[in-house]
Amino acid sequence: MARTRAVAVLVASVLLAATGCSGGGSEPAPAAPPLDASYAVDGEPTCDADVRRVPALPLAEEPVSARLCAVKTRVVAWTPPPEVLLDAGAVAEALVSAAPVPTDAACTADAGPAYELVLTFPGDRAASVRGNTGGCAFLETGDGRRSGADVVLASFLDAVARQRETASPPPGRQGLPGCPAPTDGHALSFLGHPVEMEAAVSCWRPDADDVPPWRDAVPVGRRDLAVLLDDVALNSRQEDDFGADVCGDSPEWYWQDIVGRTPRGDVVALVGVCRTFLVVSSRFRADDDGDGGRPTQFWHPSPRAQRILDRLRR
Repeated sequence: MARTRAVAVLVASVLLAATGCSGGGSEPAPAAPPLDASYAVDGEPTCDADVRRVPALPLAEEPVSARLCAVKTRVVAWTPPPEVLLDAGAVAEALVSAAPVPTDAACTADAGPAYELVLTFPGDRAASVRGNTGGCAFLETGDGRRSGADVVLASFLDAVARQRETASPPPGRQGLPGCPAPTDGHALSFLGHPVEMEAAVSCWRPDADDVPPWRDAVPVGRRDLAVLLDDVALNSRQEDDFGADVCGDSPEWYWQDIVGRTPRGDVVALVGVCRTFLVVSSRFRADDDGDGGRPTQFWHPSPRAQRILDRLRR
């Protein structure tokens, strides 16, 4: 059944995690030369800054801080943590362990998030490393490729999660996300959880042979959002997938997602087909086996919550 296949694809896409190849052992490479004055920057670089690639790995000196920037590909869109990592030691260790790419490396066709890791160094200098966690999980430097982009990404996310344990969220409320283009998925974060939303929109589209565009994003009111999130906590359970009869006897299939931001700026989602919603907890880990290795939670809204969801589609 075409709709059943579509639901299966939906589950796979929102739980997408990369798996990389592993290379054989090799002699440690000499450290890269120190960064000269051509790597100088004015203040903390942003993702829009023009930062030169590190000349090679391992690094000649340890970075002071790090920022992660998303690189959009045709396959995976995602949202990185907005904050600067103030202690980049764990990320530096992951970069040191990045191995040269074996000449006989066999890469998979798996897709994964790509990123630009911007590192700052003493003396107002900065340099970047590009990573793509799909396939062989290559890291790109000034002198070529190394393996380990997935490990570097996981180390950054783990370090940000530790930093958040003692850091307060930024002041003020987060802005609303939007609904994506018809062929794109939501650019979700790898940190945060849907129950932490403080602002959200409803994105929905009817079922059709060709993928229709999402209707305009409809903001979810604060009281309605509080009801929905309480209901998620009460009426979610672990299941394998949406199931073949996800829409029951209803003649109208539709897709409805509740997409929001947490107080820390993470983009999270409840991804729905008719009246069943996947509670997306898309934490990236370097050792994921393709399904994320996590139990899958599905939310079955109560009548009160469903009335709110129905109203958001009008």
